[in-house]
Amino acid sequence: MPILDWETGAAAISDRLRDPATLRICVKVRDEPALLRSWIEHHAPIVGAGNLIIADNDSQMPEALEIYDTMDKSIVAFRYRGPHNDIHGHGRFDPLFETLRNSTRFVLFADVDERLVRIGTDGWNANAGITEHVASRRADRIVFVPWLVNCLGAMHAFSIPCDAANGVKAHEMRMGKPILPGRFVGRHSFIHNFQYGDFACGNETINDLFLLHLTQFPEQRIRANMKKLVSRGVIGPEVDVADLLRMHFAALPDQSFMPLVNEIRWMAEHQWKIGRGLISPGPHIHPNALLLFPGGRLDYVGAEARDNFARFRQEAVARPHDVFDAAA
Repeated sequence: MPILDWETGAAAISDRLRDPATLRICVKVRDEPALLRSWIEHHAPIVGAGNLIIADNDSQMPEALEIYDTMDKSIVAFRYRGPHNDIHGHGRFDPLFETLRNSTRFVLFADVDERLVRIGTDGWNANAGITEHVASRRADRIVFVPWLVNCLGAMHAFSIPCDAANGVKAHEMRMGKPILPGRFVGRHSFIHNFQYGDFACGNETINDLFLLHLTQFPEQRIRANMKKLVSRGVIGPEVDVADLLRMHFAALPDQSFMPLVNEIRWMAEHQWKIGRGLISPGPHIHPNALLLFPGGRLDYVGAEARDNFARFRQEAVARPHDVFDAAA
C-alpha cells in the first residue's frame, strides 16, 4: 500500500498525530531500506510504533518502498519532495508542526543513521524508560543530545570524544540533535544542537542520553552524501563518485557543502586502500572507545576510556552552552 503524499494528504497525516504523546521521533530518509528497518526496530520500543514519524524524501528503490507495506500500520509515514531539510521548518509543513506543538510534549527530529540511547555507568538501554526519563524534564527546556560516532566499520563500537591530550571535543556536542519542547517545533529551520544555543535551557540537565551516529561505513556514507549534494544543487543526479573526485569547487561562493565533499574523498580513499590490500577492511576499533553490546552490557577500550567518557559527560553533556560558546 503506497504511503500518503504530503502535498495531497497533509490533513489526514496531521490528524493521525493529534493524540497526546510525551515523545515523538521523526526521521527523514531517502532510499536507505536497511537503515530504515533498523531505525524502526530500535526506536519503536522507546516511544511505541504509533509515535514514530517517517518523512520519506521521495524514495525510488523498490526495497525502500516495500517497507511501507510490511511495517506496523500505526507508524505515521508520508512522502515529500524537494530539499530534504525542509522537514525541519519549511512553511509548507505548518499543519504538521502545529499539530505536534499542540499534541506532543517533546519531539526529536533524527536522521536514519542515528539511534537514541541512554548510557549509564555500567550499562545502556533503548526502551520505554527513555520516554519516562524525558517526561521528567520540564516541558519548556531543550534536551541537547550529543553524537557518539561509530568506529570505522563497527556497529557497536563508538569513539569517545574526549582524551587526555586534547580534552573534550566540541563537535559531537555541537552537531548532535536536540529533543525539542513541542512549542519549538517548526519555529526555526534548525537541525543541530548548537543552532539552539541562544535559547536558555536553565540549570536542568540530562547527561545520559546520546545519539549513536552510524556514519563510518564508507559505501553507505558516500551514497548518503552524494544524495545531499544533489538535493542542495551542488551536483546533478548524473554525477558519480569518480566524476566528483575530479571536480573543483573553490569558485563557488557558498562553501558550506564542502564537509560532505571532503568526507566522500576520505571515504573513497579508504575504499581504495582496502581494495589494494593496504589496510584491512575492518572494523577498526579506536583505542579510546565505548563498546555497546546487545542486551545492555557496555565496556571500554583503552586504559583511560572510562575516565574520558565520564569527563565528556561532565564537561560537555552537562554544560552544553560552555561547549557552544567555546567553539563559536
